[in-house]
Amino acid sequence: MIRMNLWVLIILYAFCSSTGLILIKNGFNVQMSGVDSIRQLERLLGLLMGGRFLAGFILYLSGFLIWLYILSRNDLSLVFPIASGVLYVGLLMGSVLWLHEGVGLVRITGVFLILAGIILVSRS
Repeated sequence: MIRMNLWVLIILYAFCSSTGLILIKNGFNVQMSGVDSIRQLERLLGLLMGGRFLAGFILYLSGFLIWLYILSRNDLSLVFPIASGVLYVGLLMGSVLWLHEGVGLVRITGVFLILAGIILVSRS
């Protein structure tokens, strides 16, 4: 059985990582066809220095540091499936809400299977 403070850390990890990835993706909405001119390099640097990208990078890095903390104190075979499942569910919800990505029946079914797997693994 997983302790409550570990659940809090896993949820915090998933929140930081998924929000960071969504902000990074949202910051890269400008299409680039290649880096073959000074103008495109300037656009790329502008994207990397944009507020959404930087906030996303900081959140993603925070999630990574939380993950290292979780990993240093728990069994990998226990926390990895739970954390990756929670992260996927968070990414899917965030992608639908903020990036307006479509989700079909197969993905929704997959989320329920992932949640069932998280419950099973967490009880071991």
